[in-house]
Amino acid sequence: MFSNLSYWERDHYFNQSNYIIIGSGIVGLNAGIRILELEPGADVLIIEQGLISSGASTKNAGFACFGSPSELIEDLTVNPPEQVFNLFEKRYTGIHDLLKRNHSNDIDYQKSGGYEVFDDSSLDFNQIYQNIPYLNSEIEKRIHIPNYFQLDNQRLKHFPLKGFTNLIATPHEGVINPMKLINQLAIRFTTLGGKILNGLYVNSIEQTENKIKLNCKPEITLHTSKVLIAVNGFTKHFFPNIDVIPARNQVLVIKPEQAISLNGCFHFNKGYVYFRTINGHLLIGGGRNLDIESENTISVDKNPQITNYLINFVKDHILLDQKFEITDHWSGIMGLGPIKSPIIKLVNNQIGLAVRLGGMGVAIGTRVGIEGAEMIINSTSFN
Repeated sequence: MFSNLSYWERDHYFNQSNYIIIGSGIVGLNAGIRILELEPGADVLIIEQGLISSGASTKNAGFACFGSPSELIEDLTVNPPEQVFNLFEKRYTGIHDLLKRNHSNDIDYQKSGGYEVFDDSSLDFNQIYQNIPYLNSEIEKRIHIPNYFQLDNQRLKHFPLKGFTNLIATPHEGVINPMKLINQLAIRFTTLGGKILNGLYVNSIEQTENKIKLNCKPEITLHTSKVLIAVNGFTKHFFPNIDVIPARNQVLVIKPEQAISLNGCFHFNKGYVYFRTINGHLLIGGGRNLDIESENTISVDKNPQITNYLINFVKDHILLDQKFEITDHWSGIMGLGPIKSPIIKLVNNQIGLAVRLGGMGVAIGTRVGIEGAEMIINSTSFN
């Protein structure tokens, strides 16, 4: 592929860059855009190992969500309240950052609401319900919206769902088309003068006093002054000791006999199961809590135990009396950690990290990319 480069190709892509960003997802593209906003004319190259973004940016369910009640309460059992609610605020404001950069129509954004459903097996529902006033109070302090979560069991009657006993709703979440989002970001980045190369896997990074060499596969070497790593769940390839755990989630799109409509994004069991509809089809994903150890991987293979669980969930709760077929089935790799806050830090004055999106890349990826860009631009002062 790279053994027959023309002068024009080599001159455009392979002279020394000012900045190389590894990863062409939400974070990487936003970082590239921000660098070019602050340094017009800079030579900025984004490289990506896949033909399309390899991580979760185009493999997610397209939820513009910030944390369901049961998920937030679980987070509060292991993290201080200040940390949990400050992160919630970052997710909420992060969507506004995203919408400032992308017109809602261009990314199919709809503020359609978010819902957490509970069934008889949800033994902790009473505890969750009793904590709604506390959650609402803390959320209002940060985003100035009262009664963010509300019990709304009447709404269950209007959804084509079965077997759920309770529903907590918020009107402030929504859905997007993640592929359209990435496309819009790529258009903006290249319009500003940025360059993107797909199909390059970085084997290693070598650093000298004033430049960095990236040894890539296929066999080619790239040179740059600074690198920002934005590969989220794949970060350990470069820094094995970094506190980022790859986490696989699988997603199915199901075509029922009759079109189904569920307006909004739905969560069950602390966000481990999520579903929505797309053009009359059902999208459902998650279930990694059934086999956490196996799912902490960068492999995109499917886990039959989880696939069967998701199919049975559909049969039990959504498409009880319909035949259906699976039209799409894929896996995406997230980047998690002992805490859900992102890592935006310098390794040294030439290499930076903007990773660990905690399963909330749609919500916080824009802000993480912006902060990562500003960090690497100003990195000469790092000691």
